Amino acid sequence: MSVPCPFCYLPSDRIIDSNDAGFVLRDAFPVSPGHTLIVSKQHVGSVFDLTAVAAGEILETFSG
Repeated sequence: MSVPCPFCYLPSDRIIDSNDAGFVLRDAFPVSPGHTLIVSKQHVGSVFDLTAVAAGEILETFSG
């Protein structure tokens, strides 16, 4: 049995920005004020498993 992805069904008010490769969202349990997450839309086990194209799109768009 597979575990459902916790990022596939988020309330829209938590999403700050998005593109085809990923999205930025407010952390539900922030460790500090303003704590946010950058999440790939590609299901991978680690950021290091992203394709070079997906990683580049995420970094380019959200590294502001």
